[in-house]
Amino acid sequence: MSTGKQDCWISLPITKYQSGTLRECAAQVVQEVEINVSVNGRYVHTLTCSPWDIEELAVGYLFFKNTIKSRLDIESVQINKAAGVAEVLLATKPEQPGNQKTQACETAEGKTSHKKPHFRDAAGLPFVESTLQVQAGQINSLAVHLEKNSLLFKKTGGVHSALLVKDNEVAAWFEDIGRHSAVDKLAGWCVLNDVDTANSILLFSGRVPYEIITKAIHLRCPIVISPGAPTNLSIELAALHGVTLIGFAKNGEFNVYTHPQRVLIIGRAEE
Repeated sequence: MSTGKQDCWISLPITKYQSGTLRECAAQVVQEVEINVSVNGRYVHTLTCSPWDIEELAVGYLFFKNTIKSRLDIESVQINKAAGVAEVLLATKPEQPGNQKTQACETAEGKTSHKKPHFRDAAGLPFVESTLQVQAGQINSLAVHLEKNSLLFKKTGGVHSALLVKDNEVAAWFEDIGRHSAVDKLAGWCVLNDVDTANSILLFSGRVPYEIITKAIHLRCPIVISPGAPTNLSIELAALHGVTLIGFAKNGEFNVYTHPQRVLIIGRAEE
């Protein structure tokens, strides 16, 4: 997980203002590349990303686009980092995109409600059914683990992290300059390694826009934890699809925005 980062940053000369003076020094700058993704020889999309874990990124991107559903859909993945190309050959023909005008979804009560236009990306995604629960102490411990071990962020200040927590262990950790690409890399690794992401926690380092919740739903992760802030749309979508959204998880505190029944307080005195 998250390998091949020998060239994750470069050192560049800068002029730094500090304590009322300007001085010449060096700064560690995270690298950025463009990767052109093709499927069966046909160009699909250009991804701007960090220059590592490109195979996982391409597979994860195609997974979230419903081009692939499992490792069995992939014949091969060829990466040419120097040329900025990721070539994916499918074992099966990709499904045609579904009807993007679908506006209905099932709520927790099983009733049909109309999706808002800004939730089109989540059309057709299921309600996340899960009995997974997390202790408050574990949430705080995960937040500390993320902050303590985000070494590349501390070095450059330029990456986001996406972690999969499964069976109380961090199963995978991926980083990228883009918050979406970090989650795509995580998803791609899960696809390539046949990892079942249901009943797992998505631990994310940054602000949580609704697109990140869409990806969590796609992965069937019932709990999303971040030290950052959610948005009103991410909260609405998490509530609608059964995801427990936890934000501002830092300094021993956190906010639970949706489905708080999954958060346990152990040893609380009875009132």
